[in-house]
Amino acid sequence: MSVVQTRCSAPACEFVWEGGVAQFDDIEREHQKDASQTIAAAAPAEAAETMDAAAHESAAPVAGEVHGLVVVRERWRWMPSLVALNIFWVIMSAAAAAAPGSGGYLLMLLFPEIPAFRYRPEIPITVTMIILLLSAGYAVGGKPGSRWGWRLFAALTMCGAVAAIASFTLSAVVLVSIPFMYTVH
Repeated sequence: MSVVQTRCSAPACEFVWEGGVAQFDDIEREHQKDASQTIAAAAPAEAAETMDAAAHESAAPVAGEVHGLVVVRERWRWMPSLVALNIFWVIMSAAAAAAPGSGGYLLMLLFPEIPAFRYRPEIPITVTMIILLLSAGYAVGGKPGSRWGWRLFAALTMCGAVAAIASFTLSAVVLVSIPFMYTVH
């Protein structure tokens, strides 16, 4: 869903990675394994060298240093198009609610959210509650360092677009089936 740019949480480590959230855990495990192997390989070589205390302390890995990935930046490639779709959807639904006559009826069939709220408010309220719960779940499930607010906005945008597309599809099916209902009766 999103692309993350990460860095290692260990202060001395310069590991940086960018990729999909799906690979985050695998890359983190691989980095931790590589870091532990590097520390284990460096320990005998450092013990064999004779250094003064200050030089040895600066060259040795920090004891207990934890290598893990932290999200520096998270971005969603599809965000601008879904924001535009949602803005269009809200404008068209408002036009459907405000338009009188048969043209308004056609708009109301294709963009039913605001008119449905006027006549059957339990349907949009239920859909809105489901969207909020799903979005909050997505926002909470972020990786360390990711911003909760941006993840919530992305999830709301995505769920709003899915609801709009599903609503439009259902409305289009109903609109296309109206002539068939008259032929059946």
